[in-house]
Order: sequence, then structure tokens, then C-alpha cells
Amino acid sequence: MPSNFLEPPSPQATGPDPRPEALLQSQTAPASCDYFQRAIELLPDGILVLTQERIRYANAAAARQLGYPSPQAMLGQEISRHIPTIDLTDLHTRAAVETDEVPSTGQETTLTRCDGSRLSVELGVAWMRFGAEVALQLHLRVKPREQQIERIFETVRRATAGVCGREFFQSLVREVGPFLNAIRIFVGQIVDRRTQRIRTVAHWNAAGYTEYVEEFTPQITSPALETLQIGYCEVDGTLSMREPERADFYRAAGVDSYMALSLRAADGRTLGYISVKYSRQRPLIPHATAILQLFASRASAELERLEIEEALRTSETRFRALSDSSPVGIFQLDHARQCTYVNQRWSEITGMTAQAARGDGWMESLHPDDRARVLATRAANAGDYNAERRFVNTEGQVRWVSVRVRVLHQADGKIFGYVGTMDDVTERVMAAEEIKRLNSELERRVIERTTQLEAANAELESFSYSVSHDLRSPLRAIDGFSRAIEEDYQDRLDETGCDYLRRIRYASQHMGHLIDDLIRLSRASRMEMHREKIDLAVLAADVQAELRVLQPQHAVAFECAPELWAFADRALARIVLQNLLSNAWKYTRRQPAPKVELATLAKRDTNDAQIFVVRDNGAGFDMRYVNKLFTPFQRLHSANDFEGTGIGLATVRRIVARHGGRAWAESAPGQGAAFYFTFGENPPLLTPPV
Repeated sequence: MPSNFLEPPSPQATGPDPRPEALLQSQTAPASCDYFQRAIELLPDGILVLTQERIRYANAAAARQLGYPSPQAMLGQEISRHIPTIDLTDLHTRAAVETDEVPSTGQETTLTRCDGSRLSVELGVAWMRFGAEVALQLHLRVKPREQQIERIFETVRRATAGVCGREFFQSLVREVGPFLNAIRIFVGQIVDRRTQRIRTVAHWNAAGYTEYVEEFTPQITSPALETLQIGYCEVDGTLSMREPERADFYRAAGVDSYMALSLRAADGRTLGYISVKYSRQRPLIPHATAILQLFASRASAELERLEIEEALRTSETRFRALSDSSPVGIFQLDHARQCTYVNQRWSEITGMTAQAARGDGWMESLHPDDRARVLATRAANAGDYNAERRFVNTEGQVRWVSVRVRVLHQADGKIFGYVGTMDDVTERVMAAEEIKRLNSELERRVIERTTQLEAANAELESFSYSVSHDLRSPLRAIDGFSRAIEEDYQDRLDETGCDYLRRIRYASQHMGHLIDDLIRLSRASRMEMHREKIDLAVLAADVQAELRVLQPQHAVAFECAPELWAFADRALARIVLQNLLSNAWKYTRRQPAPKVELATLAKRDTNDAQIFVVRDNGAGFDMRYVNKLFTPFQRLHSANDFEGTGIGLATVRRIVARHGGRAWAESAPGQGAAFYFTFGENPPLLTPPV
């Protein structure tokens, strides 16, 4: 220490002088000077003396605090290397007002050590004389670790107050990184859980360090993947071995160590991680892990909020896209039924913009006659409802819409809004009106046609009466007189005359049969139907018994399946079987072993109509003429071969048509025939009685 370090105080000074040199000067013996000098050297607080902003004296504590090997190594160094410029300026200001040479109270500041690390201290300043110069005496007291931690937390709280999202994380790493003596601090978020891809949320690099990547997928051996898997990772001096692909970069930057903690949501999900890279030559401050854990908790909460916010934004974007592409109008109302949102389709239907629809604006598009109904529904505080309303678009066109409204409830049951859809049903409503008009017109025409049909039926009934009575008498007379001539005058007529009489009688009898068949056909069309569940097997047994009585010489093998249930009019169904079975009996006459069968076909579906079939092994017919088969008076065989009038199958088709069924046939000449028929759809549960 220079000999002029101790100098008597100014004679103008009054009262005790607390400065070190004053304390030394107050001693009478020179040994006392050495004693106090050694005492200053042994102080736990640092003492610096500055002139012209350079260090002229430092004790051992100051050398340790600022990272120098000895006090002598500090002499001549510029104090600006260690004290922030703003604090250095403040020291000069404070020194200028210290007229009584009493040391000022300490202020908090952060010093920069010679290796670049930071040190929080309480800094006191006082006047002193250093030889002939005026000097500043600095008193450096290192703050306790708890106070330093509290200070950094307070600094971070101030830096992150009122900010969120990426700005929060950037403020966090900007404050925490330097405090921990880190070279790099990083916050990453998982954006793909399948591949563990990480996206950078925030990062801070010390001066001269340039590492940055927007997104990456951790390698299997990387500390980042280990952090995500087990929640914590620490690498002490071997980072280049863990990430060999970046080894050269790390060695050049002096980075060899790593510490990281995972960031987790409240439910335990891993959201990302926070990591610190540093050098063992410049280690992290004591308790860095505990400090990082505290900040990780706050970062986890903010990252979870950020993830929820992003999910909400994504959901909102998806909802808007789906809503605007929806073919129906969508709207939202708040609890007071003020419109807060309409989609594009709603605007297309009403012709009103989304801005114009907000609040009560949407009511302007309602048809005046329907507006009162909507207000009444609002006054009644109705819940969910469906209705059809009219809207008038900006072009004055009235559009019918189907409106569906659903109430939205909070967890406590209170209503917080409404959501609804509206579908343009104008075309359907107009079509319904047109159908209603057409139905009215149809009903009028049906009444007219029914009146005409009743008149026609009356005429037909009169005609049937005339045919059955007025025409039968002449035919009976012709047949009777012809038989009388044949019996009484047979000996007077030659063979030709007798043949003529036989022909006359056959023609009159054939005409009689034809009249009977026409009357049956007419009655089949006009007979009132009473549909019921009947067993065709029972009716067929009666018909075949009658045929055996009428034709005892024709031995037909008749097969009939049991319980052939149908839903039909019993009398009309018997006529169908009588015509089909008598035809089968007739056309098997020339077969040596005639056979007739009544059966059903298996249904492919329970809703299908039951198909019945009458098969025979008789003469058959050519399918080229099948279309003529069910036409009145159309016959496919000569009367000399098989007698008949051509009315029977026409009657069959007319009866099954009245039941809603159909009739058709399949055959080949000489191979018999099959006649199929249905009585329309079967009623439900058409099963035989127990």
C-alpha cells in the first residue's frame, strides 16, 4: 500500500471521522497503523480505492469477490470492467453531494467478475484522500444467497409482469440466463408426441454464442430426449460425447455441461423442457438446480396455458372453417339473445352481413308477421325449440327457413347463450304448397271420376242384367228349337242338315258360356273385397273335388302343399284357383299320367310378397305369345283341341291386380306350364293360427 494512503483529516472536519485512514491516524503509535492496515486486509467485505476511475487500492476480500488472484493484480484496472455504467455514474453523483465525508448507505448492484460472471453486492461509497488526490472508497458487501435468489425472482417478476406466451418466456430466459452464469438457456415445447418433435419457444445466448434451431427431433442419445423421458438430465463436462454431431461447435464455444428439467402440465403430461448449457470453467451459481426448478414450475404453468390457448385457437379456426363451409346457416346469441356470430351461409340466406346481424340487427331480416312470434318466444323464455320462420332478404324475397335453437348452460345450470341453425326450406315449402294444391285438384277430380265410375258401374250393371236375362232367352230358344228339330225331324233331314243343326246348337251353347264368363269377369272387377287371412290349400281342395266330380274319367294326380296362407278376399281367391286348376285339368287331358301341383316359392326377403304357383305337365304353350295369354278372348290353342272362351286367365289377372299383386306364366310346348300369382304385400305377422 502506498505510504501516503494515510493522511490526517482536514482541520475543518468536526466530530468522529469513520474513514479507515482517520481511524489509523487516531492511533499514536506507528504500530497501530500497521495493525489497522492488517485489519482492513482481513475484513470479509471488499474495500476499493478509486482515482480517475481506476483501482488504486484493493484488499484481499475485494480480489476474491471480483475473481482476481491477488489484490496487486487489480491495481490500475478500470473500474468500468466491473461496475455497470449506470451505477458508476450514480457513484459520481453521490460523491459530489457527500460534503461531510460520511459514507453513504449501501445500494444494491450487480458487479461483473473478471471471468464474466455476475455478483450481487451492497455497494457503499465515501470520500477519502489518496495522497494529494481526492479518491472514492468503495465498500463491497456480498449479499446472502437467499437475498440474491429473492432479487432474481423479483427481477423476473418485474420483467414478466403483464406479459404472456412467447413474450413471457423470452423475458424469463433473458433474466435467468445471466443470473445462473449460463452460456445458453432454452425453453422448448413438444409439438408432436409421436416423434417427440420440439419447437423453440424462447432462448437466450451469451455474447458470442450463436446456437439456434426452430424445430428439431431429439436424437436417441441426446440429453433432451432423456429429459423428456425421465424429467431431469445433467451432463457434467461430457456434452460433446452425448451430442457428437455438435462436438466441434461445443468445443469452440467452450460449452461442455448441460442441465435440464421437463415442464409438465397439472395432469402430469410432459409439455416440453427448459435447459441450461454452461462451462465447467465458468460454473453455474450455487443452488442453480433448485433455482431452475422454481422457474420451471412457473414456466410449466405458462406453457400449459399457452398450449390450451393454441388448442382453443386451433379449435376456433376449425370451427370457423367448418361453419363457413356448412350448407346451413349457423348463429350464436348471448344470454340476452344478442347476436354474436353468424356464418357465411346465414348471410347468404338473409342477405345481411355479419356486422349488420350483430346485437338485435338480425331481427330486421325477419318477416314482419313472424317477428311478433319470435318476440313472444323470447318473452316466454322458451328453451330448445324448432320452428319455421320467414326471412326477407335485401332483395325483398321471402325465404322460408327451418330454425333449430339449443340453449347453452353453464355448470351451475345458468343460461349463458344460444346456438342455432337455419336451413333454407323455401323450395320444400313451395313444393308442399304445390302438392297441397295438386291434392285438392286431385280430390276434385277423384270425386268427378268416382261419380262417373258410379254411373258407368250402374250402366254396366244394367248391361249385365240385360245380357243375363234379355240375351239368354233368345239363345235358349235357338238351342231348344234346334234340339226339337233334331229330335222330331231327324228322319226328314239328310246328314248335312243334321250337321247344321248340331253347329247351331254348339254356337248357341258357346255363346251362353261366353256370356257367363263375361258376367263373372265383370263381377270380379266390381265385387266388394273383404281381405282376410285364408288358407289356399283348403280352397284348392274344394275346387279339385268339384273337378273330379265333373270329369270322373280324367284321373289327375293333384299335389298341394299344406297351409298356403294368404291375405285376400276368400270368394275372389276361389275364382282364381278355380280358373287356374280347371285350365290345368283341361290341358293335361291328353297326358297318360296327368299331374297338377299347387305350391309356394321360397321368399328371398321377409318383406317380399308370397308367390304361389300352379304347375301342370300338360300341353304347354310357346312363350313368344305369352303377352296374349291374360288378354280377354285371346287363346293359344284351337277350340277343336281344347274348348274355352279366353276369359278365365283375364279374370285371374284382374282379381290379383285388385289385390295389389300380379300374375305371370312360364312354359314350353309339350312341357307343361307354370302360372305364378301374388296377392300383394303380406300384412305383418301373417302366420297360421295356433
